[in-house]
Amino acid sequence: MFRAFVARRDAAGRLPSVRAQRGIEETYFYTEAEFEAWHRTARAQGQIVVRNELGEAQQLQRCFARLPEFGCAVEDLFLHREELITGDRAPAVFVLITGEDQTTELDNLAALPAGVRGIGGRGWEIKRFKGLGEMNKDELWETTMNPARRVLRKIMVGETSDDPEQADIDAVETDRVFSILMGEDVESRREFIEQNAIHVKNLDV
Repeated sequence: MFRAFVARRDAAGRLPSVRAQRGIEETYFYTEAEFEAWHRTARAQGQIVVRNELGEAQQLQRCFARLPEFGCAVEDLFLHREELITGDRAPAVFVLITGEDQTTELDNLAALPAGVRGIGGRGWEIKRFKGLGEMNKDELWETTMNPARRVLRKIMVGETSDDPEQADIDAVETDRVFSILMGEDVESRREFIEQNAIHVKNLDV
């Protein structure tokens, strides 16, 4: 999916910033003006359009602009190591070297994050649970109940408690969002996540 998105770069190297869906048709746009012109035509034809902002495109664009500083290019993301007639693979262009003088060959630049995580995760076991009920008692104590290790966070609804009217408004909005995220309406939850995913800073809280 990432490779397909990068392949949508235009002749100037720009990534699309807007994706629009009209029925089963999916169209990408590089500027707001392009989308608006297309949208006007769609509306005139009475068609329903779903618009998605591609906020990650800006961050990717900044990263791509810095690749030459490291002697790399966007094309290096998806390099393919050919198999030689001997059966061996062609030498790796990118190699991770650890402090222990061990090396990890990477197929391409896109494999760098996974390679770093693999080295950093040696000797560690990572688990993710959807709820406390999935943990056994030892895991529950180690991750949640042990006072020496647990972290308690206080969640404030709104910025001030001095205004009762604002507090009521904040409480209603909190209840609305909680109902969307924890309720049984899957479509509403999916739509909420798609619209707000761009604002997420840290998924591991």
